[in-house]
Amino acid sequence: MARNLISVRAFLISAMVATLCAVTFTTANAQDRDRDYRDHQRYDQRYDQRYGGGELVRIQNRSKSDRYLNIEHGRLESSHIKQKWDSARWYIEDGRRNSVRLRNFWKSDRFIQSRDGYAEAAPLERRGRSALWVIEPVYGTDYVRLRSREDRDEYLHTEHGDVEVGPIQQGWWSAMWKLSPVN
Repeated sequence: MARNLISVRAFLISAMVATLCAVTFTTANAQDRDRDYRDHQRYDQRYDQRYGGGELVRIQNRSKSDRYLNIEHGRLESSHIKQKWDSARWYIEDGRRNSVRLRNFWKSDRFIQSRDGYAEAAPLERRGRSALWVIEPVYGTDYVRLRSREDRDEYLHTEHGDVEVGPIQQGWWSAMWKLSPVN
């Protein structure tokens, strides 16, 4: 009986040591993940306070800071705007499961959508999934990335000039946006 207890104790100790080694090994990755998660949580709180439930914003591109998303000329573009253009104002509306919809103020039936690698402002489809976006904070900045909820590896960006949706590289400023409240 004493031998069984010693065997059980030895097993428990070896299991604890193995667990401790596994935790130590993954600590660096976990710390990075935790930092990103905490930053995302802080951004979610700021988002809820600033934009929750239909706040009106302008969406400014980081790589060309004098350009904003608008539909002044009919299609979605990132361009210079005039201060009073309603076509460059967007409502951030709650979507499904931590996502949002970006609805235009000027033409309220137009939503920014992802369709086959293209970004467009168009009326919602029946299900409207292509108009769902996840706002991801860019660590250490006031900028965000707008990731398609439907296609998880596709982001709204202007890397090749026009507004498009597709895979990005982490450092692309063309995929970073500032959501500035409109007074």
